[in-house]
Amino acid sequence: MKKVTLGTASICYDNNTLSLISGGNRAEFVLPTKECPSVRLSSLVNVKTKYSWSAEETNELFNICDKNALELSDVDMFRCDMGGVCAPYIVCALSFKGDKADIKAEFSVYHDIGMFNLRLFAKKSASVIEEDRRANLTRKANYDTVFSMVLPANHYKVHRAELFDNSDYNNTYVRTEDDLAYASGYQVYRGHFMTIESYMDKEALLLVREAPSRFGSQNVRNEGDFIMYSNRYIDVKNCGLPSELGEDYIDCYSVTFGCKGGDNACEDALAEYRKCYRHTSCRNSLGKLFTISNTWGDRGEGKNINEAFMLREVEKAAALGVDAVQVDAGYNTPDYKPHPEKFPQGFDNIMKLCREKGTEFGIWFEPNRENDYEAWEKDADHLIAYYKNDGVTQMKVDAVTLLSRKGEENLRKMFEKFYRETEGNAQINNDITASRRFGFLYHREYANLFVANRYTAFRNYYPHFTLRGLWLLSKYVPLRRLLTEVPNRKLFSRVYRENDPFAPKTYEMDYLCAIAAFSNPLIWMEMYNLDEEDSAALTRFISAWKPHTKALYDADVVPVGSEPDGIEFTGFDARTQNGGYLMLFSGLYGTLNTVGVPGIKDAEILYKSEKLSDDIFKLGENSITVNINEPKSFVFMKYKK
Repeated sequence: MKKVTLGTASICYDNNTLSLISGGNRAEFVLPTKECPSVRLSSLVNVKTKYSWSAEETNELFNICDKNALELSDVDMFRCDMGGVCAPYIVCALSFKGDKADIKAEFSVYHDIGMFNLRLFAKKSASVIEEDRRANLTRKANYDTVFSMVLPANHYKVHRAELFDNSDYNNTYVRTEDDLAYASGYQVYRGHFMTIESYMDKEALLLVREAPSRFGSQNVRNEGDFIMYSNRYIDVKNCGLPSELGEDYIDCYSVTFGCKGGDNACEDALAEYRKCYRHTSCRNSLGKLFTISNTWGDRGEGKNINEAFMLREVEKAAALGVDAVQVDAGYNTPDYKPHPEKFPQGFDNIMKLCREKGTEFGIWFEPNRENDYEAWEKDADHLIAYYKNDGVTQMKVDAVTLLSRKGEENLRKMFEKFYRETEGNAQINNDITASRRFGFLYHREYANLFVANRYTAFRNYYPHFTLRGLWLLSKYVPLRRLLTEVPNRKLFSRVYRENDPFAPKTYEMDYLCAIAAFSNPLIWMEMYNLDEEDSAALTRFISAWKPHTKALYDADVVPVGSEPDGIEFTGFDARTQNGGYLMLFSGLYGTLNTVGVPGIKDAEILYKSEKLSDDIFKLGENSITVNINEPKSFVFMKYKK
């Protein structure tokens, strides 16, 4: 027997069975034997409600290399914390010799989280046996399946969600579909999240396919990412492996799975996944939500960048209360060093001022894409040197185009080396605005996400667009991983229609920053262009928000109100252990709305639009009613339970 534990989490291997336990869930797998040379999920149980998602049939857990009978060769168990830069978790690594491919399966389990993760790796087998030896299975999983299970006979509602990056060409980051499982034929779904709801039993099974978006996924062979057969079998497809395997292991796109029960089983399962995402991600180097400026937002495109300009930006950041200043493209030579004509002293004078002002500094960087990012180690060393030699802590990684699984793996290795060697004291802000990139979920353990380029110069920034993007994503992705743009509302106001009711200039500057405040506000501008009025508004809001950024970083943020359209009431609820925070917005019209907050006992206003009166909320039983009676206004509140 082998066993590893961490708090309430445990993994046990005994008598050819693997058991995973945590967060009220228990999963058991039968490992390959001579009689049945495949891995099978034998049991998935919600321990609290005793509901079982298991069926009597024996079903192959995965089939990533067709007709590949397996023989268990090694079982290894260990704790992992990415060198101390993420919360610890436990792993069981199973190694199998196969007829066509050797497989490694890594199961990860997290303390007090009812979600388990499976990541598969494959490489070419030493000997190839064409005969299909996978006998004694009621059902063999179809080729290119990374996770498969048999469901108990029942009636199910199916909820799927697909996440979209590539925001330069896309303004809707989440698309959803609700369906009823059909007892005949098969149903095909695209996406990343599949919730199967046994609605008569108030139980929900969540499967998350952690892959790039459809723009970035490699080696897509199936029309659906989830396929449900005859209301009984569910397959997670498109594992990402190339047709020809090499001598080195290559990973599949991973799957996280778990179950919840109760009146809000589907929502609770998604909350558990967000908790899992937060737990396993490399920690933010500041340990809180933060503000960071970037010079690209005003479309100066580097023309103004030099030492004198950046010194002014650091001074302005300190005056506004902005945590970090990041210089985008235009500072550098072709080898990404400070241009000697623009920065004769390198970054020495800038870093000296940053230290005096307590401001962090960041750079823009484009990795070398030649031969699928073959120079990943050199690129990682370059960024690490910026941290160790100069004190640069914020690295924007941009202009990535991933054309193969090899390219994905090399970029991952670059990220991992950077985080390990900086010990989590510096961070990567990974641009996912265009081309083929990791997206929101693939290798979610690394980097903050630079989500969107929105410019007042191009008339593609509207406050309600940005608010809607965050509102949609907050159900699936922790907002603390995202950088959200806050542009100069008055710059380029001439490009908007004179009577456009949603033009940025018609909102106050603090409103724009409040939209981003449950993520990391990206001050998307050359800050010296801000006038006195907007500088003052931004300073007031940031100073009221900053004392709560650690609590907000640890909170679970969910959407409230209506999907933002610029008119309706909307906002966010950031739930903490003993209370939480609300950020609530009106649109074109003032509004009186009630927000459900179970157990609320007290509340206070931390900040509000100046035109709102002081007496605007009333506590009810498990709710709070807020009267935002002025258009384009907001309130930032803290509540206790």
